[in-house]
Amino acid sequence: MNKLLLAFAALTLCSAAPIAQAGGYAPVLNTATQPAIVPQGDQAPEQFVRQPAVAARLQALIGPAGYQHLLHNMDVQSQLQNDARTFVITGCRQHDCPANGFVLAYDRLHDALRVWRVADGHVSAASEATWHGAPLHGDTLQYIRALGQ
Repeated sequence: MNKLLLAFAALTLCSAAPIAQAGGYAPVLNTATQPAIVPQGDQAPEQFVRQPAVAARLQALIGPAGYQHLLHNMDVQSQLQNDARTFVITGCRQHDCPANGFVLAYDRLHDALRVWRVADGHVSAASEATWHGAPLHGDTLQYIRALGQ
């Protein structure tokens, strides 16, 4: 079941359509009044997530508890992609990556965030309203497809 959900999440990454989930659609946040995010070169994922502008937007998008879950699951972290358009980071709990982790994508062109979270093996996704899908490299897509397995 998780493989199907993850494959669906990966396929919708580059589309503007929200991910359908049990009970409705993934949350969408209007970012018209949110501060802009500026990733700094080879910035470590934890530094990026803890920036005040990023923290505020993530808390609005996935809630304070979701944001704390994200911070708690940064034992193992990496930057998957950093190019002119897209910035993607990952994090997971050490020795428990398949069950507890996240992928965070930032589309610089549209100033939009998208988060895939795995909490106790359950995958969820949330996007800001301005998310139109960002071009992702093959290794990034492969990582997202494997999320939660």
